Amino acid sequence: MQTTLLSNDDFELRRLRASDAAALFNAIDASRPEISQWQSWCGPDYQLEHTAQYVSASEVNWDAGTEYAFVAQCKQSRQILAMVTINHIRRDHQFGNLGYWTRSSHAGRGIASQIALAAARFALQVLGLVRVEIIAEVKHQASQQVARNIGAVEECIARNRLLYRGEPRDALLFSFIASDLM
Repeated sequence: MQTTLLSNDDFELRRLRASDAAALFNAIDASRPEISQWQSWCGPDYQLEHTAQYVSASEVNWDAGTEYAFVAQCKQSRQILAMVTINHIRRDHQFGNLGYWTRSSHAGRGIASQIALAAARFALQVLGLVRVEIIAEVKHQASQQVARNIGAVEECIARNRLLYRGEPRDALLFSFIASDLM
């Protein structure tokens, strides 16, 4: 199965590997203030061991077909610049979720849009999903902008769609189907 989704002059978008744990943690740690606003898992007690556990589980999930995690790695510095995952896959209805984040020092450069579109294509064309959803909290303008930039269709505001540290939050629901990518 395809493990490199995109390669350009600046970075390569490829499957997350076990050897990425430290570099991934460094990217998360460098972006902790921004990521923690939207992701409960990224709190002040998040440590390298949590990243190592995630990376290990990611390999198992990939093999099981339940989650596909990719990292954008800078070709010069070897830093991880961003991450995109296809997760919450429901094979009974052939759809999944697309999530992404960018290292704070590289935000606003179009990396999230590039990797999200590449992952949506992978989900629809390689994995055979018929629908990919992007769930962006109502207040998370940057995530919504990425979805709009790549042509995802804004469907609705889903009330109480996300939980953030136990608190329900509304989210915008965007989607892709195969014909959206033509």
